[in-house]
Amino acid sequence: MKNNLSTKKNAFKQEYLLDKKKELVFELMNRQKYLFQQKVILPMEKEITKIDLEIKMYQSLQDYGWIYVSAWSRDCDMCESTRVYKFQSIKAYYKAERRFYEGLEGTGCFSLCSKSQYDDEMREPTRTRDRIMEAYENGNGWSIYV
Repeated sequence: MKNNLSTKKNAFKQEYLLDKKKELVFELMNRQKYLFQQKVILPMEKEITKIDLEIKMYQSLQDYGWIYVSAWSRDCDMCESTRVYKFQSIKAYYKAERRFYEGLEGTGCFSLCSKSQYDDEMREPTRTRDRIMEAYENGNGWSIYV
């Protein structure tokens, strides 16, 4: 009887260790997939996105002689602004993009736009909107959560 109980304990222990081993192998495989995603796939996707962007910039330079950009931002006080720019080189674009993102107080977007979008925006080259002021003017100042 004692020997039978010992055999059952050993079998249970072996099964438990096998399950733990499977869990560890599964976790290791997931970690490897995650690291591969972070170290290989994401940098490749970023590089592909950058190449696609530069192809669009070269096309714009070839067609119009300019790179057209729309920049939107919102600061910490909920004041939004939209501006458009044009650049004669890719180097100037990247320099302006870096300055734009370094100066952000909140969210923002610096993206290519078409010549027609640029021309439409140039009717009013800088648009601003103060959402908090609008709320107070509309009698809803109590509804602002920042």
